[in-house]
Amino acid sequence: MKDGLHGRHHTLAGMPGIIIPTRTPVGLIVALVLRPDDAGEGGKYRWVSSACYSGPSPGTRVHAPAGVNTSSHVRLVEGILKANMVFALPGEATISLAGPHLTEEAIATLRALNAREALLALDADTRTSPHVARAHVEGLARLANDRRAQRLQVSVVLMAAMLPGLAVRRRLWKAQENCRSRK
Repeated sequence: MKDGLHGRHHTLAGMPGIIIPTRTPVGLIVALVLRPDDAGEGGKYRWVSSACYSGPSPGTRVHAPAGVNTSSHVRLVEGILKANMVFALPGEATISLAGPHLTEEAIATLRALNAREALLALDADTRTSPHVARAHVEGLARLANDRRAQRLQVSVVLMAAMLPGLAVRRRLWKAQENCRSRK
């Protein structure tokens, strides 16, 4: 706890940035992700963890935006902020993967949402990064081998093709962010 201009408040050690909650399909916050103001060498998203101090680590979690309900159609995207943005646009059930990896937790989340159809929206780097492409192939194989998920229809699409306006919105948001930081 720290005393400040507006009274006592909790603080979190680390870099300044946006803290994003990672939620389960029932809305429980299971992890926090930091998007630092200045990413530097560590990447643009970082899991908040005390593992380096012998504490627990959240692992890499699947995120279901607040308000996601069970649905026969579920979209999977890379990134927590992207899942929140995609879910907010047309309101279809959307979950995010922590990077390109379609994990057992993602498959369990699809089951928890009663999905019969999954749309895997790939980022553009799937075309150019062998690491990312391999992660997607392994995840799709994991999904195909999961007996409980065998009735699930899976479609794959590039994120840009699914939401062409999203890239424009992202550029506008970044431009607004740059203007604010100059003031």
